[in-house]
Amino acid sequence: MILYVAGGVKRERSDAIAAGAGLLGRLVSYAEPGAEAAAVRLADAGRLVFMDSGAYSVWKSGRTVDLLGYIRLLRDHGRRFVGCAALDVIGDPDASDRNWRTMRDEGLDVWPAHHQGTPTDHLRRLLDDGARSVAFGGLVAGAWGRNGGRNIDHNERRRMLDDAFAVLERHWPIRVHAFGVTSQWILERYPIFSADSTAAFMGAAFGDVHEFVGSRYVASGECKYLTRGASATEHPGTVDGICEPGQARLNREAVNYDALRRYERYLTDLWAVRGVVWEGAG
Repeated sequence: MILYVAGGVKRERSDAIAAGAGLLGRLVSYAEPGAEAAAVRLADAGRLVFMDSGAYSVWKSGRTVDLLGYIRLLRDHGRRFVGCAALDVIGDPDASDRNWRTMRDEGLDVWPAHHQGTPTDHLRRLLDDGARSVAFGGLVAGAWGRNGGRNIDHNERRRMLDDAFAVLERHWPIRVHAFGVTSQWILERYPIFSADSTAAFMGAAFGDVHEFVGSRYVASGECKYLTRGASATEHPGTVDGICEPGQARLNREAVNYDALRRYERYLTDLWAVRGVVWEGAG
């Protein structure tokens, strides 16, 4: 299993912290300025890069993604990446499928998207048409709606994923990427190849500390020991137990990335015991 760190590409120090924790997965959004150079830099440094089209981000802002520009990037650099999402059109699966076929006709190995709320027959058509890797979207609470969305409850996600994996079973093996998901019940229940999240980075920015305790991945919120009372040997950038400006966040990032890496290992081992092993993952 690969758990990709997602978020802005202008975070070289944070990327170094994640790599130092052994967390190699990095999702890069084409919609972000500087994405091409960042993706190449990260791949050349040994990171496992998943290239996302950025369709959801631009949809929320009312912008669009340059399909021809995205095709050019993947034609030039796609072989460096573990996976590349096709350019989907939020709310329009037919337009998304046309983009996928256009990109495939250009010789690109891209992952079409199947979203929560789209009939399962859509996924069946993708597989019948030759898709061997698929990205699932719309699984994050509040994902739908340009101004905050609505909550997607546990039962909705479970029904969607149960139905989807029943279809996938008839075409197995299929690599599945889950956008914006680190929910443990999902990643333990379904044989997902990879997922991504901004939680480790954003949690650190807002004072949250993540832990992997026993077999549970949790956000504890207990961050005092990373701001006061921390020794300089345990957390660089502290003087008399008080962090230098910005250092407390970086210390929390280090802890969060370490927890995410241990969670990644746990999931990889869990699915290996169940007989699901993905080459190059985990």
